[in-house]
Amino acid sequence: MNVFTLPLRNGPPVPVYDIVPWRNGTQLVAIGPYYNRPGWTGVQVFLNGVSADWWMEEDPNQFCNTVVIDVPLARWSERVDVAIEAHGRTAWSASLPLWYNHVHRGDVALVTLAKHDWPWMPEWIEHHRQIGVEHFYIYNNGDANLTRVLAPYREQDVVTEIPWTHPYRLYHATDEPFWPRDCHWYTQPPQMMHAVFSYGEAWNWLGFFDADEFLVPRGDSIRDTLDRQWHGDRPFRRVGALRIAGKWFGNSGHRARPRGSIREKYLRCERGHTSGTKCFVRPRAAKATRIHWWTVEGETIAVDPCELRFNHYRAISEHNIRRGPQFDNEYTNETEDREVLRWLAPV
Repeated sequence: MNVFTLPLRNGPPVPVYDIVPWRNGTQLVAIGPYYNRPGWTGVQVFLNGVSADWWMEEDPNQFCNTVVIDVPLARWSERVDVAIEAHGRTAWSASLPLWYNHVHRGDVALVTLAKHDWPWMPEWIEHHRQIGVEHFYIYNNGDANLTRVLAPYREQDVVTEIPWTHPYRLYHATDEPFWPRDCHWYTQPPQMMHAVFSYGEAWNWLGFFDADEFLVPRGDSIRDTLDRQWHGDRPFRRVGALRIAGKWFGNSGHRARPRGSIREKYLRCERGHTSGTKCFVRPRAAKATRIHWWTVEGETIAVDPCELRFNHYRAISEHNIRRGPQFDNEYTNETEDREVLRWLAPV
């Protein structure tokens, strides 16, 4: 990954997490947290030694900063030499490929940011393969056990593992006084945008779900559900995103995480569906993310939970730690739901 920092005239340097090709190599996109915007003041970008035009995309959520760089004559090139100058000095330079990620691979892929999720990651992957997910982009926030567990899936080209070790905690977040300094907003929205820019052109749909969230479609294939929402009752509608409701599952009486299948051991849940949602997006329509929903070009459709929902097993990672009514045992253990067991198989 192309990680570097930009100097500020006053204050510590600000990070850029990566620069990746986009839109068939006609553009490059630099991705970082929103607070790195001041670092681009006065920056010049040179491609093959020639000054290039660039601009910052708006993010109404103020979570992520994406800088778009035009690449002239990209169709006749395979690589481009990039140099970024800040305050008259070269801050970073590299030779970047323009075409590595632009081969169409399929319909549906899932993206997640994971750490300490390795005990149930094989079950999460196998469950979603059963319902029609074709590939997984798993961003590893610095967990060696996760890398070990994912090894056989990488060999089968089922999983692409991306190191994403940018910290949650910031000690100099002076430009973001309204954010806590120990906050996943600094790393997760840029990670989600990174997936769209790096891998989105290969897929019709990218789904963004955590490793404790298991999708449950009405039919046997999630692709059938997505196709129905895509076409709908208006054949020319422009759908940019689908919002999927979740169902919270409690600890089912367990004081610690039991051995065995998550889907089989945790069957107690709330009666209805929560207001919290996650999304599938059409990657070319994605503009900005707020983790639970996206700003897109076109419509955002709320999917009927009877058609598609996700089971959120919030107790599997932390027992008796989280507080609040949504984690109350009576609230999230008030009924039983066994629908996910349709896909239960040995992992």
